Amino acid sequence: GVTGSHTRAKTPQILRFLTPVPPREEQERIVEVLEGQLSRLDTALQSVHTVREKAARFRRSLLHAAFTGVLTGHDVEEGELPSGWAVSRLGDLAGLGPKVPVELLEANDDLSFVPMAAVTEVSGEVDLTQTITAQEGKKRSLKYFADGDVIFAKITPCMENGKVARPSGLTNGAAFGSTEFHVLRPTLAIDGDFLRLFLVHDDFRYEAERAMTGAVGQRRVPKKYLEDFLLPTPPLEEQERIVEILEDQLSRLDASLAVADAVEERSAALRRSLLHSAFAGRLTREWREAVNV
Repeated sequence: GVTGSHTRAKTPQILRFLTPVPPREEQERIVEVLEGQLSRLDTALQSVHTVREKAARFRRSLLHAAFTGVLTGHDVEEGELPSGWAVSRLGDLAGLGPKVPVELLEANDDLSFVPMAAVTEVSGEVDLTQTITAQEGKKRSLKYFADGDVIFAKITPCMENGKVARPSGLTNGAAFGSTEFHVLRPTLAIDGDFLRLFLVHDDFRYEAERAMTGAVGQRRVPKKYLEDFLLPTPPLEEQERIVEILEDQLSRLDASLAVADAVEERSAALRRSLLHSAFAGRLTREWREAVNV
């Protein structure tokens, strides 16, 4: 049956389900084998969970070091501004909500279409397989952006989950995306990747979450909050160095997490295979043959 957005199995349907039942002795053998195999799987998955926790802590520590100057060798107290850095209003470093160029609408070419689901949390990878015409994007009031712009998810829970990206290689150099993005266009005073990495790090997202407005489930980061946010800004050359170090370290971290993903996928496939074999009789085939000799 269906209740709201949830589909539920009804009790009579469950009771009518035909279940293959082996003899009691074989049931016990199946349980013994499964518990041994599944406990090993659970141990492996616990190790993966530990790796993920350590990776998350390292990422937080690395980004915090980057945006406090520690990563580039500044010896400062917590909360102190490193030498040569300035505090800049974010709205002075990047324009928010760039306008759609008239010539883009007149040409009405295909552009990339980036819904919220196309942006990967934290890593900022973007699926650019979908397209939309310029006029259709404008008609639907989608958010326009171009290569080099930074898109920032403003709505809960996407903002808290770190949906921030700086897409490149857009179809015809431009895109329309979800209305729940803020679009930031960096000026010459800030490196676009430095801005992206700042917006995705936990310290900023924590502050932005506290500034959200709106009803539960529909809370958003206001545009004015971003415009007025005071950003500790190193000289452009140091920004580029910070980005270089972070991208190297984070790419290594993402590679290790990809291995963890693969382990989880293989574990899930093995679990399904084990259970299927158990209840199809294949898991205890050799045991039955030995017993019946």
